[in-house]
Amino acid sequence: LQHYKAPFANSTMEFVVNALIAPPSASARYATAFFVLGNYLWLHIVPYPLVCNYSFAAIPFQTFGSLAVWVSCMVYLGLVGFIIFGFVKQRHIGYLLAALFYLLPLLLFSNLFFLVGSQMAERFAFFPSVGFCLAIGLLATGGHNSTGKNAWGLSRYGAWLLLAVPVFFVMTHQRNAEWASEYTLFKADVAKSPKDCRLNYYMAKTLYGMGASVDAAPGGGGTHMEECVAYLHQALTMYPDFAEAHNLAGLVFERMGKPDSAEAHYEASLRINAVNSIAAYNLARMYYARRRYADARALFRRTLEISPDYDLAQLNLAKCFADDNQPDSAIFGYSVCLAKDPNATLALKGMALACISLNRLDAAAGVLERLAAIAPDDQDNLNNLGVVYLKMGNYGNALNPLRRILSRNPGYVAAYANLGMAFLGLGRWADAVKCYKAEIHYNIITPADLANLADAYRKLGKPDSAAFYLQMRAK
Repeated sequence: LQHYKAPFANSTMEFVVNALIAPPSASARYATAFFVLGNYLWLHIVPYPLVCNYSFAAIPFQTFGSLAVWVSCMVYLGLVGFIIFGFVKQRHIGYLLAALFYLLPLLLFSNLFFLVGSQMAERFAFFPSVGFCLAIGLLATGGHNSTGKNAWGLSRYGAWLLLAVPVFFVMTHQRNAEWASEYTLFKADVAKSPKDCRLNYYMAKTLYGMGASVDAAPGGGGTHMEECVAYLHQALTMYPDFAEAHNLAGLVFERMGKPDSAEAHYEASLRINAVNSIAAYNLARMYYARRRYADARALFRRTLEISPDYDLAQLNLAKCFADDNQPDSAIFGYSVCLAKDPNATLALKGMALACISLNRLDAAAGVLERLAAIAPDDQDNLNNLGVVYLKMGNYGNALNPLRRILSRNPGYVAAYANLGMAFLGLGRWADAVKCYKAEIHYNIITPADLANLADAYRKLGKPDSAAFYLQMRAK
């Protein structure tokens, strides 16, 4: 309650979660709160329909001109009067306790005295239900009154209450089936409450998480992404300033291959909520993919200003510098990532590539060796390490990482080419020939490697073989 309490500046509450933060009038706020209290009481008596979420548009604003509001007011005023009467007269103590157990916890979530993180939620009725169950038990057994009970110890009300048990058993069984998964729950509840803005959003979010194929969706029909768009359209039609829905719409359109629409929704989400770090990051990604590097960097920085621990934003900021041919700035960015996590493999890879582009080969080799220790099975990294040692002329050190690749994956053809160059540098002509012949075995060999193979044969004193591969190179 303290976390969601409003209207303090650090409140995390949004209008779409609890519309009572911005009612049309003060009287409308309290009328709607009493209307909700009436709903709680009704759901204890007739728990149908049950819905997992109540947000904007699910419960319309009420006025004191509504009969339902006045009925709720009278019932709760009568309940308060009964409690006072019970205390004063010391009568009906069991029912008095039941009324207290029901009313006092419910007042915490009533939005009458302070606003909480939801206009209504069935979970808020959990503690109050203790009082209601106590009252039902007293009615069923007649409390301390021993007269008028049947052979099973039930009062005349208890027999009638027993008739409700099979009905509630069936209702509970059906509701459990709806709670089988997020998909089944939201699908069932959005049908019961189609005007619930956030419930439409939850349905779209679930469908997005299920992917682009409809095969996993019970019932099928259309694709998940098309359904996502439909539910998001419904949510945004009801509440156009729903920042989370705009951000999700951006993800959906991005997956559907519609970058313009995705970008427009990310921009809308950020315009509505300027401190939405997720929307800022997603929009930065879009700019980065479109090579709008300056715009992307600005948004990655903005993301980090909002959420300094957003590590992916820092990593992508560094990548943005690297792809924009600013390796020095990229190295600084990667170093910030590594200061937080010295074993961040993506940052280490980026740092190594930036060092290579600046011809800082000693530094690159050090980073790649460090990465090889962290991820010994990363074959691309081992190949890069071998290449760096080749560029440094350190042919002996190049052998180990390249051999490690081929011991794990004999089909990694690039390692044969680089290992062949290392053997050439060491004057081991026969070993170089074996490497280049392995390339030919996989039908992947470059003209440069054919020239190196011919050179190795020439050094071995086999001019005919050298001439053959030079002729192949010419072809």
